[in-house]
Amino acid sequence: DLLSLKAMENSRKIAAMQQLNDLILFAFVARQKEYHVLVFKTIQISLCHGMCKEATIGLAMYGGLLIQYFNDIEGGYRFGQLAMSLVEKLQASACLARVYTAFHTFINSSSQHHRVSLEPLKLASQVALRVGDVEYSVMSARQYCIHSYQCGIELSTVEKFLRKGCQQMEEHKQVVVLKITLPYLQTVLNLMGQSDDPLKLIGQAMDYKNMLKEALRNKNQSVLICTIYHLQSWLAYIFNEYELASEMAAKCPNAQVLSSYPVFLKCDVYFLSGLISFAMAYKTKNEKWRIKGQSSIEVIELHAGYAPSNYQHKLFLLQAEFDSIRGKIDDAAKNYDNAVRAAGENGYVQDQALAYERAANFYMKQGDDHSAIQYYADAQNAYLRWGAVSKVNH
Repeated sequence: DLLSLKAMENSRKIAAMQQLNDLILFAFVARQKEYHVLVFKTIQISLCHGMCKEATIGLAMYGGLLIQYFNDIEGGYRFGQLAMSLVEKLQASACLARVYTAFHTFINSSSQHHRVSLEPLKLASQVALRVGDVEYSVMSARQYCIHSYQCGIELSTVEKFLRKGCQQMEEHKQVVVLKITLPYLQTVLNLMGQSDDPLKLIGQAMDYKNMLKEALRNKNQSVLICTIYHLQSWLAYIFNEYELASEMAAKCPNAQVLSSYPVFLKCDVYFLSGLISFAMAYKTKNEKWRIKGQSSIEVIELHAGYAPSNYQHKLFLLQAEFDSIRGKIDDAAKNYDNAVRAAGENGYVQDQALAYERAANFYMKQGDDHSAIQYYADAQNAYLRWGAVSKVNH
């Protein structure tokens, strides 16, 4: 029982833990290969020399690694809860922001609704700033913005969150965190119709060509590179450019980077991969796309079993697309409706809009124009509720 371990008394080990904690965030953003090594080291020191306040952060990060790399969702959640309990037991208020940021970035969405993370992340940013922990203040602010976008909050509201967060990052000279945040701001602007080309991350916030050129010269910016390609792939799919979407997705992420993603983002990547694969399977009749799509279903099915509020609607939609290309018409129709219903019940308006649209395409292929028109109308209304004006006008 880790809670019963003796207190760490060796001042050199405590200092080492403090240094490790400072390095962990940097490693996650810029040195992925070292990130898990640093986390494991904090656990090793704690087991050998006892508990200290700084151990809480390592425990939360370790819980995240159990989920990310080993799909040990129950074990990861237990370590996350342990870290939260230790913050209270050790009265480690200075560590609260870091533990909250780790827990609600890497662990919460494996078992609870993604929206549950929003208020704790906002609190973490405020607390971190009060205690002078600037790095974690801006990182938790970033996660608050990204989670708001992922939860389907209206895009103009997300834009305000992102602009405020980016301003904070600039003021505190947190350049690395700012760079991995700007692609989300530009994505939001593209969807809102505030860019010349909705498919390209070029506009008020950034120029992806310049940012990629710089990032590719720097071997330690895999997170930024993969963020750009993932978001451009998503935009291409949303705007029905499936070949372009597959090209962008193929460039990143590699298996190592994908394994390090927070669970919600990891499922987003697999969800998009499945959607693209089934679209390409229909277009090319190539079996490799069907097999790849089935792999995505397996990943989403695992996570839907633990957090259906986040992933069940994604699973329904992938199953509907798979049923459609296999000619299982009744099953496809049922799963499209299930996807629409589940996404709506859990507040993912962007995914509900997509489910309506895919259902409309399905009925159009079946020659059922009446149903297709109704589903297209529902899709348009949902996209408008989300604020995706450029999609509606496309």
